Amino acid sequence: MTRLGDRSRFLVIFDCDGVLVESEPGETLAILDVARRYGYQAGEEEALRAFRGRKLAEVAEVIGRTLGGGAPEGFEAEVRRRCAETVDHQVKAPPGTAAALDRIGGPHCVASSSPPEVIRARLGAAGLLERFGERIYSAYQVGSWKPSPGLFLHAAATERYAPADCVVVEDSLVGVAAARAAGMRVVLFGAERSRLPESDDLRGLAHMSGLPEVLNSLMEVPV
Repeated sequence: MTRLGDRSRFLVIFDCDGVLVESEPGETLAILDVARRYGYQAGEEEALRAFRGRKLAEVAEVIGRTLGGGAPEGFEAEVRRRCAETVDHQVKAPPGTAAALDRIGGPHCVASSSPPEVIRARLGAAGLLERFGERIYSAYQVGSWKPSPGLFLHAAATERYAPADCVVVEDSLVGVAAARAAGMRVVLFGAERSRLPESDDLRGLAHMSGLPEVLNSLMEVPV
């Protein structure tokens, strides 16, 4: 079985939603279910593209502007309740995730735009919570949301790694922008990978089983 060489030199920072847990399209469907009560008419594909990786308050503002006003009152709380009912405790990890984590070994953590209790609930439902322990960082604790690099920089500093020695595994373009702004390498997982060309600091990943090899190839390139 192939393992990463000298993994102690690098920190792998995982996004949660869409990377470690399959919360989409469930989360976006919950947003749309609530938003349509206010008259919002976007389709699922359009909403996925517009909202992926973004802070829920920002999503509410976008919906409010589309409707010709501010964010609907109580929108965020209503979406959180809906997600708690339909998403948070029912998510699964993408196929091959547990085996990939076993193979990469070495230091890794989670850095997500979701609230800490949501991150923990979803990782727990997916059977991954114990793998990360206390190494979980939330934008709500740091006060910095993607595409700002603050969350990733905070995770790296807390784990005592320089940005150049970190690789972020993301599924959104705003997450890629945050990682690059932090001076980190990026693995772009899932459907969005087709929207950005691979480069010295970016690799695409179609299936979690291929993560160890993609990390190997990315870590060989100086940033």
